[in-house]
Amino acid sequence: MIHILEGIDGTGKTTFASKIIKYSTEGFTVSYFYFQKKATPIETIRFWKNHFTSVLKELMYVYDVIIVDRSIISTVVYHDMNKKCLLDYFNLPKCNVIINYFEKVHDYSKVYLDAVELRKKYDEVMSFLEQNGFTVNRDPVIQDVIPLKMYHR
Repeated sequence: MIHILEGIDGTGKTTFASKIIKYSTEGFTVSYFYFQKKATPIETIRFWKNHFTSVLKELMYVYDVIIVDRSIISTVVYHDMNKKCLLDYFNLPKCNVIINYFEKVHDYSKVYLDAVELRKKYDEVMSFLEQNGFTVNRDPVIQDVIPLKMYHR
């Protein structure tokens, strides 16, 4: 299963991913990718569409969980792009993707842009993706990603 972590800065996406990796057991394989926001929108779209989705599709056969910390969704939100383009670029099987949307800001020191405006944009994009058949999990917990029997503290 591919778990995409999305939300504005300071919502705990990377902390969440770290806990998944830390708490997973030896019999539970996890692969982690961090998508940096430094690339231009065009570079991100090209990389996502032409390379990354095919890599993810292959890795689904190797790992129990693939965690993608940010994705092309962030590019659409942060660069105020048309959300409909996601249907063209987000070419992953819907049944194997869960978009984990972190809404609550935990660390305001990481929020550099207007959090209220960005949250509105994220809400619009998440609703759009749900309307188009994607699973969006709002404010997820670790047990949403790691089956309870494989989770340990």
